[in-house]
Amino acid sequence: MILGTKSSDNREEKSVVLIKLDRSGSEVWQKSFGGSSFERAVDFNLDPKGDIVIVAETTSMDGEAEGNTGSSLSINGLTLQLSSILVIKVSINGEVLWSKVLGGESEDFPSSVKVDANGNIFVGGSTSSTGGTFSRQTSDYDGFIIKLSEVGEILWTKCLGGKGNDFVEDFFVTPSGGIQAIGFSESNLERKGSESSSLKRAGLAYSDIWLLQLDVDGNLLWENYLGGELEDVSLTVARSGNGFALAGFSASSDGDVGSNKGDYDALVFYLE
Repeated sequence: MILGTKSSDNREEKSVVLIKLDRSGSEVWQKSFGGSSFERAVDFNLDPKGDIVIVAETTSMDGEAEGNTGSSLSINGLTLQLSSILVIKVSINGEVLWSKVLGGESEDFPSSVKVDANGNIFVGGSTSSTGGTFSRQTSDYDGFIIKLSEVGEILWTKCLGGKGNDFVEDFFVTPSGGIQAIGFSESNLERKGSESSSLKRAGLAYSDIWLLQLDVDGNLLWENYLGGELEDVSLTVARSGNGFALAGFSASSDGDVGSNKGDYDALVFYLE
């Protein structure tokens, strides 16, 4: 399966495209999803039955995004359409089983989707909304994890973060049914024994790598930070042995990073 975004002939409209290839790389079928405005494909995952769960950004209010109330921002007479989260479940033959729009009155960005052994769907990302799917007080970005049933019913929603901007980039479902997530954080959160090293530079919003684990009900078990004096970002995570590995990039040359060969370097951490 290949997931991507396809432009229309006038290049103003974009839709989600899913392509199935056979073992020799020949196309079996190609399906497009979305509405009459803008979609950006983000991630997909397979459920135990072989059905495909797709997450995307959308500003459409029709098609698979029907039910989206839409949100916009006006700046100097220019109206910008703000994105919502589009979840689409399709069969192994590419037929739409159901679709659902998640989000609130501001910007909502999905980053990753996972499906557990029972068919439950988990969507991670970041939001600046304070209503709709999300219930929170700050207008800064918070990371989120949403758990859906196999038919798209919301089971729980958790917003995560502090007083600054916080972004969930990737996660996996743990053997106990919880969530191990990673991302990056600009929040000045209290830490036991120390503080986020990059945020010791008062007034600078350099991010640190953000680690957090949730239990099966979405309750926060722990969170931690890695990084140095400059920008540190984690983008992807995977289980490995008795722990997990995460990858990202860093401009720091101290703290947990240790060294830097100039500008931004790729980095990998392994943790147990």
